[in-house]
Amino acid sequence: MSTWEVHAVKYADRNARTRGDSFIFDDNHDAPHAMDYFMWVLKCGDEVILVDTGYDGVEAANRDRPIRMDPAEALAPLGLRAEDVTNLIITHLHYDHAGGLHLFPNATLHLQAAEMAFATGPCMCHDTLKMPFTAEHICEAVKRLYAGKLVFYEGEGEVEDGVTDHCVGGH
Repeated sequence: MSTWEVHAVKYADRNARTRGDSFIFDDNHDAPHAMDYFMWVLKCGDEVILVDTGYDGVEAANRDRPIRMDPAEALAPLGLRAEDVTNLIITHLHYDHAGGLHLFPNATLHLQAAEMAFATGPCMCHDTLKMPFTAEHICEAVKRLYAGKLVFYEGEGEVEDGVTDHCVGGH
């Protein structure tokens, strides 16, 4: 099995948030709930896999959630350019995990089939459930599907030697 380096890439934070920003039915909704936002880079020799994309400045402005650094630019310290990313694991399609899909145009997406079904299914008729999703990001995933650049997994599947994708359910 291959040995992979794992790099955490922080691109944003929200230290002024409360638990009410994160949890729907929380009795302690005013309590602080700071959050850091990360993408993950897996490297093995010349092979690179990006896990999640973060969100860009447009999404940051739309949601009033500033970013410290554009996700594509955040890869530069690792010697990477967005156009060089060819494999992209999307853990789930929330805006902060898939809001930069368009920044990585050459990437094949790796995604659980259940996540695509959820993000495009009847649950999106409920405002509370669709709040963390953005239609443009979901449409970008659908475009990758039609371009032959989306691999679905049903449970566990191997992305590359030593890297597997799993369906864990929930956030």
